Order: sequence, then C-alpha cells, then structure tokens
Amino acid sequence: MVDPLAGGGTTGDVIGTLPYFSDRRCRMYDIDPSDSRITHANVLQTGIPEPTGTVEYVFLDPPSDFYPRGDEAELSPSAARAETMTRFRTLLRESVRILKNGGRISIIVEPSLGSHGVIDFPFEVTAVLKELGAAPIGKVYLPRRSESVKVRAHTSEEGLRPMASECRELLTFEKP
Repeated sequence: MVDPLAGGGTTGDVIGTLPYFSDRRCRMYDIDPSDSRITHANVLQTGIPEPTGTVEYVFLDPPSDFYPRGDEAELSPSAARAETMTRFRTLLRESVRILKNGGRISIIVEPSLGSHGVIDFPFEVTAVLKELGAAPIGKVYLPRRSESVKVRAHTSEEGLRPMASECRELLTFEKP
C-alpha cells in the first residue's frame, strides 16, 4: 500500500493498529513529513517513488489546501478548475502507473466553492481515472472536514443556498 499524501501519518496508524492489516506494508510520502515513517517526496514534481506496476493499493486524501480556496477572487472558474485538475491529473497518472493490474486506488475528493463558483471535483476526478483506464468499483460518502466551508450552490431566486449533499466522496477504482 502507498499513501503519497501521508500528512500526519494516519494511514500508517491504521495499518499498524488493525489486525486485519498485520501482513501489509505501507509506504508513505509527503512534501513535509511529520514523523520518521514518512519519506520526504514532492510527488507532484518528481512522481511517486515506486516502480511501475508494483503496488496493490494507493490511498489518496489530498489536503484541503489542494483545492482552490473560496477567497481567491483573482481566480476565474476556468483557472481555478484548471490549476487544481493539473495537480489531480499528475497525482492520478502516477497512482495508476504504480498500480499492478487488478490493483486499486481510493481517493477522498470534495467539491469546491468560492468566487470561482462550484467545481464538482468528484465528477472531474472520476472522468480522469476513467481516461487512464481505471474502472469505478465503489463510492462512499463521508462528512466534510470540520474546518471546511460548507458547499453552496447558486440559485437565481434565492442567491446562495445549501446543496443537497455537503460531503466528501471516497471513490475507489480498479486497474484492469
């Protein structure tokens, strides 16, 4: 298993704690490692440091600063989408590259709202993974991060109002 955006090492904590995972090895990478289990790597610049076709599972939970912020007024909707999708494409292409055939990738992704509008990143990420040949096999809805601004949709009559779904999505794909 590989977690290329390990952050605080939660994935390693889970792997090390649950008996189900006792026979699994987890390799974690981050641009700013928080502990000795995490190897320093900027996967967006240098790729995921794993050989092609050698990994059974990749777990991705991009940090909240991966997404455009609502206060970035200088970003047009197309620029906000393009900037974030460039990062996603790089990350997803690398993740699919290192997967074995039959390997799986799970990613936690959320929509984004700001002066740039609402961007449906779960839809966008799904489209990219399908382009890369990965087949969707599961979706789980998760609560939003506590520090996240609630996603809102624009309506012409009422201004901004809550969307029906204020959550993140855990999407899982398989490489054939």
